[in-house]
Amino acid sequence: MTDDLTQSRALVREQVRQARVRSAAMRETIMRARTTPAVVRSTGGEVAVTATADGAVTDIRFGDAAEHLDPRRLARLLVRTIDQAQREAAHAAVAATRADLGDSGYTDLLEARVTERYGPYTSPR
Repeated sequence: MTDDLTQSRALVREQVRQARVRSAAMRETIMRARTTPAVVRSTGGEVAVTATADGAVTDIRFGDAAEHLDPRRLARLLVRTIDQAQREAAHAAVAATRADLGDSGYTDLLEARVTERYGPYTSPR
């Protein structure tokens, strides 16, 4: 019986070790997916926006063409471009997570939330 108990304990320790390794890998995948940037440029080159899947806008650049737009039109263009960059980053996060974790409950939940917020994935313009 002692041998059985020793073997059982060893098995449980190994299962816990494997679970910790998988958990660390999942945390790394999630962090990488959340912070991977997407860069989107307006079709006329007036503005370029960099955003991450968690919605952070990390860079905005204005091209020379932005100087010729009235402020209201530029503002609308900027908002649309930010939205598109966030959308692209979120869908890229889903793809990266699926590539790393495969089909999983977490990946399915992430995809459902991204689709609910941004709609189904459509390829960039």
